[in-house]
Amino acid sequence: MARTGRAVSRGKHGTDRSAGRDKLLGSPRNAGYKYNWALSGANSSTLLSEGQHTGLQAQAASDGVLTAVLEIGSNDFNPSSSSAYFNIYYGFWSPSQIQTYINQTLTNIETAITTVRTAGVSVVLANLLDPGLTPAATSAFSNAADRDRVAAAIQSVNAGLKNLAQKYQSPLMDWYGLEVAILGPNTNLHSTLKWAM
Repeated sequence: MARTGRAVSRGKHGTDRSAGRDKLLGSPRNAGYKYNWALSGANSSTLLSEGQHTGLQAQAASDGVLTAVLEIGSNDFNPSSSSAYFNIYYGFWSPSQIQTYINQTLTNIETAITTVRTAGVSVVLANLLDPGLTPAATSAFSNAADRDRVAAAIQSVNAGLKNLAQKYQSPLMDWYGLEVAILGPNTNLHSTLKWAM
């Protein structure tokens, strides 16, 4: 099984996106992670521009990879690395600008899916987490109703991912549903999270 998207954990030497990364880690994976194409901080655009999808496609053809997990898109809405969260939260983007961004995110993800599928790889999809539910985001972006505006955009991407999962007959991991079950929605965070802030 191979993996593309954003890295969830760091390896022995980390997944630093600095210019010298390739010399230290090998491109693009850490030693011992031959089938892990995920990079820390990746979003749906950098997944494509950095060749995670085409690298996995080539590796699948040569190494016989049959299944891949695609977990990408949460960083497209990461308040630390994406202007989207800021622009949606503060109402700077119009509904059509938000929809255009959602559509581009889904197009990027579908491009990754179709690319690796041409090598005979079955894809397992994961939907997007909402960074607005985390203590760091609730501290920096304290208005729950405005965080919900971003959550609505994330839920639109997740609805699109559900459609892609059906279209390509791919299993879909519902990380968003698990996150909300544990942390609660923006407007009613569970008390254990409120205590931690």
